[in-house]
Amino acid sequence: MASTTTSDQEVLNIDASSRPKPYDIAGFNISPLATKEQTQGHEIFHQDGTKGKGPGQHFHSWDESFFVTKGTVHYGTKKQDDDIVEDNSTLERIAHVGDFVHIPANTVHWYYFGEEGGEIVSVTASGGHANEMYSDFDKYGSWENPDKTELTKLAAKHGQIVHNK
Repeated sequence: MASTTTSDQEVLNIDASSRPKPYDIAGFNISPLATKEQTQGHEIFHQDGTKGKGPGQHFHSWDESFFVTKGTVHYGTKKQDDDIVEDNSTLERIAHVGDFVHIPANTVHWYYFGEEGGEIVSVTASGGHANEMYSDFDKYGSWENPDKTELTKLAAKHGQIVHNK
């Protein structure tokens, strides 16, 4: 990793070969591209998966955005009281290659990859704990028959609340 100092922050150039291996979480991969320590705030990830793979309904205290680079991504949002978010005409939408989706903090949301699978680049806002949470999920063990109570506790440890409504 090479860096150049400009003012009080460094310019990052993270070589692909120095990146850690992807996290394997419930059948989809999440690769850290840059940590909040490296960027002084936000986290950036590459995610890919096959049809139907992705996180269930949840919310957290940080904003999350993603840009679709391959395939399609089905996503949905709700207010925490189960109402449909006012600016969405439907509860669930489909994002295609080139589409950008921003989800504000504390918004219940979910997403999963479409028919041909998909890939996204995701970014969490300052104050997120996604990388630590993904690392713990990766260490969880077998996803064949997961203990949802344990996974819910693990997510909560990092500030993500599973929404089962």
